[in-house]
Amino acid sequence: MFRAALLASLTTVIALTPLAARADEPEYAVTVKTAPIARGQTGTLEVAFVAKGPWHWNADFPAKLTLTAPEGLAVTKATLLQKDKDFATKDGKQVAGFELKAASAVTAEGRIVGKVGFCDDKVCITKKIDLPVQLVAK
Repeated sequence: MFRAALLASLTTVIALTPLAARADEPEYAVTVKTAPIARGQTGTLEVAFVAKGPWHWNADFPAKLTLTAPEGLAVTKATLLQKDKDFATKDGKQVAGFELKAASAVTAEGRIVGKVGFCDDKVCITKKIDLPVQLVAK
């Protein structure tokens, strides 16, 4: 009975599941975190960057991330910009979040693309971001 009730409740939530939840580079690691949201409600897809070793986030580089979502899933602000203060420092990470709302059932791949910057004590570099994200709304 509990299992049937659990399965029934799963059809009324939107699960935003990252296809590529983590990408690692020598200078940084990036994670994508999501949480289920109820249909018609909003939820957040969070992207977090952690600098590795001698590297740190370049606060002066105009970082930019864009989320392309499938039809049926609306993104409140599809492009996040550092100059607009869409990136914040949280627990030693640089974090940006896309606000999402599902209008209908959908299962499709979205993409997060953009550029971010990192520096060490000698040089600053630009890194291109291209992460597939599996988005499921039920």
